[in-house]
Amino acid sequence: MKKISFYAVLAVATLASVSCSSDDVLVQSPSVNQPIEFGAYTGRSAALAPTRAHSVETLDTLALDGGFGVFAYYTNDVDYSQDATPNFMYNQQVTSDDNGVNWGYSPLKYWPNEEADKVTFFAYAPYADHKNTDDNFEFSTNEANGDPIITFTVNDEVQKQQDLLYGVRESDGHPYLNMDKMKVSDQLTFHFRHALSRIGFKVQAMIDHVNSDQTGAADKATDNSENIDDATTISVQKVELIGNFYTTRKLNLNNGYANNPNWGEFTTNSGGRIFVLDSDDFTEIANSVNTTKKQLNTGNAWVMVIPQQLDAQIRVTYTVTTTDNNLSASSVVENVITSEPFNFNFEHGKSYMFNLHLGLTSVKFDASVEKWEDAGETTVNVPINFN
Repeated sequence: MKKISFYAVLAVATLASVSCSSDDVLVQSPSVNQPIEFGAYTGRSAALAPTRAHSVETLDTLALDGGFGVFAYYTNDVDYSQDATPNFMYNQQVTSDDNGVNWGYSPLKYWPNEEADKVTFFAYAPYADHKNTDDNFEFSTNEANGDPIITFTVNDEVQKQQDLLYGVRESDGHPYLNMDKMKVSDQLTFHFRHALSRIGFKVQAMIDHVNSDQTGAADKATDNSENIDDATTISVQKVELIGNFYTTRKLNLNNGYANNPNWGEFTTNSGGRIFVLDSDDFTEIANSVNTTKKQLNTGNAWVMVIPQQLDAQIRVTYTVTTTDNNLSASSVVENVITSEPFNFNFEHGKSYMFNLHLGLTSVKFDASVEKWEDAGETTVNVPINFN
């Protein structure tokens, strides 16, 4: 198999001069030193993004999260196969300084110039340093044959969880396999798709409202909920998502089905997992829950899970505080309520919102007055008269 150096100039100008003739001829290989350029697309328009967000939704959040990583395989004049190794790029970081408009990387690589040469590209996001074990990403080695594999671990702490996206060509939903040299004006634009499921929570109080369905799916009468008394405050302290969720799973960046992540081997904890959201993860609505449905978790406190179908439960810890001047202190009742298990299919690329109905039944009074029972007459002579 022929060998080509991609870092050197493949061909240089050759000048042919004969005496003082002006018929000089420049001989040059076509499109010498044509760099490989990348672009990215997330399927959402750009918007103002926070710093390092663990849910990647826009190009600027992708840029702020460190961009994306690329694995590239040069296979000379044969098609990509499982015998190939990432000999052209290995977890190459591609970044943007202008919110995802333009993308760059270093060291720059160039397209091979021979017509039959092929290069295959795979990508994922957000970028993770393969030497940094804190990012929950572990990669197949740069000497391993075949597809690049990411061993992804879901962090137990929600705030430390990260999104995971895989890059495909938008036209067919697959990686860039066996690519020939592109035009100078062209670039490899990756369309990044979510490999995980995302879970958020909304909350509303259901006052004196009957709902016998555990999931709330059959509840169509939310407008019938009574208003919360002015002296009462409902506050949420904790929400827990419970289930035997995957701990670690391998993602093959060479997805077999178009626009579907190629998930493989997985591990779970024997005792299941509990993902906890607490007061640091909630918006201001947490301390003023009312009968209007509002999102409880902040934009940076989504629960991220590997897709699967399982029996799940949700446990909510909340307090009901009532101000009563007749008491020495306010009445505070803490409630820790766990739902019955419900079977749910968490699918890749989907964001789920669970609406938490905090059902409260007011203490009601009624009264009745018992009537006197007629026991008849009893005669008592005071004093007794004698003959």
